[in-house]
Amino acid sequence: MTNINLLAQEEHGSSKFPFKNGVGMVASVLLLVVLVYLGMIFYQKRLDAQFKVVNQSYVSEHAVLTKGSAGNILDFQNRLTNAEEMVKKDDLSVENFSQLEKTMLAGDYLTSYNYDAEAKSISLEGVASNLVDVAKQIREFKENEYFNSVQIGNIGLNESGNVDFSISLKIK
Repeated sequence: MTNINLLAQEEHGSSKFPFKNGVGMVASVLLLVVLVYLGMIFYQKRLDAQFKVVNQSYVSEHAVLTKGSAGNILDFQNRLTNAEEMVKKDDLSVENFSQLEKTMLAGDYLTSYNYDAEAKSISLEGVASNLVDVAKQIREFKENEYFNSVQIGNIGLNESGNVDFSISLKIK
């Protein structure tokens, strides 16, 4: 049996593609634009959430740095600045600190240091845990050959039960 086409040529083409003017193309582009717009909205919300998390992290880290550590950092920077000035002046302060470091006992610490370049003397104030440690510290200063004489100043107990002392050292 033979196939007979009863449709005209023009009708056959128009039945296959009813939107010949590009309405389907416009609809698909419009759908694509709407999908891209919705994607951008969701992406913006995601970025806002990430920004809030990063901002909170920044605020907490900034608070930690400025709360306690900043004072230590500034104090350390101040020490570095003072040390650089002493090295540039080329005085005996560096050698003085070296000798004091060698002579100081582990339990004692200094609270004040004053160097008089003209008199070649060092005035120290410090804290020890008891009178025996003060006596040992004085002995250490006297045994060090860098110091010419050791003069004891005030010795007394402070509020915390430790012993405050002051010593004047003459440099050879």
